[in-house]
Amino acid sequence: MKIEKSFSIKIVLVCVVLITLIATCSFTAKAQPISFAPDQILVKFRSGADIANIHAINKTNTLKVISKINVHVVSIPPGQDIQKIIERFKKNRNVEYAEPDYIVRVDSAPNDPEFSKQWNLNNTGQTGGTLDADIDAPEAWNTDPGNPAVVIAILDTGIKSDHPDLMGKVVSPEMNFSDSLGTGDVYGHGTHVAGIAAASTNNGIGVAGVGYDCRLMNVKVINDGGKGNYSWIAEGIMYAADSGAKVINMSLGGPPSKTIEDAVNYAWGKNVVLVASAGNNNNTEIQYPAYCGNCIAVAATDYNDARASFSTYGDWVDVAAPGDNIYSTILPRVSKKSTIYYGYMSGTSMSAPHVAGLAGLIWSKGYTTNNEVRCQILGTADRINGTGLYWVWGRINAQRAVTETADVNDVAIIGVSAPDLAVKDIPINVDVTVQNQGTHDETGITVNLTDAISQTISLAPGVSTIINFSWTSNTSGGHILTASVSSSSDVDMADNSEQFTITVVDDLSNVMHVGKVDMSWVTRQVGKNIYVRAQAAVTVNNSSNTSVDTATVNGHWAIATTNTSTGVTNSNGVAILLSDEVRNPASGTTFKFWVDDVTKDGWVYDKPADPLVSTIIYSKAAPPLIDEYATALGDAYPSPSNPDVWIPFTLSNMESVTVRIHDAIGRLIRTLELGEKPSGAYLSRDKAVYWDGCNETGEKVASGIYFYTIQAGDFTATKKLVITK
Repeated sequence: MKIEKSFSIKIVLVCVVLITLIATCSFTAKAQPISFAPDQILVKFRSGADIANIHAINKTNTLKVISKINVHVVSIPPGQDIQKIIERFKKNRNVEYAEPDYIVRVDSAPNDPEFSKQWNLNNTGQTGGTLDADIDAPEAWNTDPGNPAVVIAILDTGIKSDHPDLMGKVVSPEMNFSDSLGTGDVYGHGTHVAGIAAASTNNGIGVAGVGYDCRLMNVKVINDGGKGNYSWIAEGIMYAADSGAKVINMSLGGPPSKTIEDAVNYAWGKNVVLVASAGNNNNTEIQYPAYCGNCIAVAATDYNDARASFSTYGDWVDVAAPGDNIYSTILPRVSKKSTIYYGYMSGTSMSAPHVAGLAGLIWSKGYTTNNEVRCQILGTADRINGTGLYWVWGRINAQRAVTETADVNDVAIIGVSAPDLAVKDIPINVDVTVQNQGTHDETGITVNLTDAISQTISLAPGVSTIINFSWTSNTSGGHILTASVSSSSDVDMADNSEQFTITVVDDLSNVMHVGKVDMSWVTRQVGKNIYVRAQAAVTVNNSSNTSVDTATVNGHWAIATTNTSTGVTNSNGVAILLSDEVRNPASGTTFKFWVDDVTKDGWVYDKPADPLVSTIIYSKAAPPLIDEYATALGDAYPSPSNPDVWIPFTLSNMESVTVRIHDAIGRLIRTLELGEKPSGAYLSRDKAVYWDGCNETGEKVASGIYFYTIQAGDFTATKKLVITK
């Protein structure tokens, strides 16, 4: 029920607490610096992107693809600045987004060493807390003890599935997406979380799990050191969604991520309820996946129904659940007299599985949509002290969730679509997607957009719609717009607005675009070696298709070479960008060129929706052996000819060009008048001088030796060609 909004904050990861396995251990939350995989990033390419060429430019490659959301895990060359690589990817029009493969850390602090110790499920004051400061689990179980057909996926450090209180609860197969060996839990966090969610209950041993008869799915996304890459977590989310899980618990978190958001949305689209811990930073700083709109964010309470001192809080947090000193299953520890299978841990990591287990109970009641289950959790929460300040809905109440019908009013903006560029005083369309995330028909939803006329709509529960606005500005420059939605009955206001930016220009005369890209060859010969490079002549025009000079064109090459290049447009609006040289390339060698960006002070580049890509294929029969940047005559090709022939040349300045063909004894055979030609390279078949092998009367000439002469201003040059029939 949250959306990704514009924000400027200091990101803090879930804290790490070292597990020291001593008899008594107090919890202390310490924020850790953001970390990410040093040798890989996450990249989502746009449809139609030439991924191989992008990799060639950046000297990267795809390690694997998270196929369900089309995100590539991309390796980075050793020693490279990962942030610079990411920025380079972001600037490529073929890339939707690029981001670090962030590392998340689980958060817990085990204490010491069944149901009487679980104040979180039934609080009688037995541990010194407040009577009924719990989730009323036994009362819920009396109504519905869950269903083994409902599976709760635990995305964590693994589960010790042979634990006495977890045996028979974990479905097969168990999966591991981390870099550790095996699916088992070595770190100890996932086993504790799993026990809270759905330990074997009413079995005469140990502890009870909130989900009671619901089963567990072990999806290991955190390694044996308590760290996990976002790529692992995204894969785990989608695996669980595709493998029959009805609930996904994620007691982990890190910085904002489009990859994680895409994975969460994928699972939500599969009718899965997603739950995540809000964090242990004792502040309002957001973390993913909890902040994602389709994920329930959970804060922690203590045995007095107060916010746990370490818990993250804020208007983006949905609910609270017990998270301080929670007794559950742990990795077996051998003491002097016995083996200990249960212990205490603290953190929002312990709070989230309470909600996941409750979601399992609600699914067991026969609800058919994840929106219904989510509403039952939120709408039946107890509005304890701190509700509205630390979290939106309250502390969960399992009994109410399975016996009452939730009453939830919540509308949200879940997306905005608008162009990046607009012209002053000319209307543009802005589409705002609004969703009713509550349980009632909403008949008075007001949708607003900055400087536009508001609209009123109605929506049924779980339904979304796109509202179209016409927006105009009479002021140039960057405009920050806010789309917002309101309803008199709305409770959760954190997801009711989204900001975005539109750049407005005075008129289209200050808007430039690439008119065309001409490809040709530039070569030189040293002894027996031929050095070849491709040349891209990029023409930049304004909206009236008039040339734009002094514009800087940035591009890159791929396949034959992998360099970037830059050129500045001349008075004709043409910039020349060259590939690196290739020595003695084989016929068929391909040079591919992309226009990445065009810049000029006071101007706006109107980037095309599809990338500008040009290709030229080298042929040994065709290389013009000429120097770059000079007026020159190249070797005609093919040679020998039969009889069609192309005559390449280059011009350093605009000149009137004439080509004359003579036979071996000097008789004029043909005159080819080209007229005024601008500076540039006329090397490829569509640019070079074409002679069809005919004389002035249209008759084919005989086989033999001929000479061709070019006249371009004061420049004159003659070369030989051979015609063979």
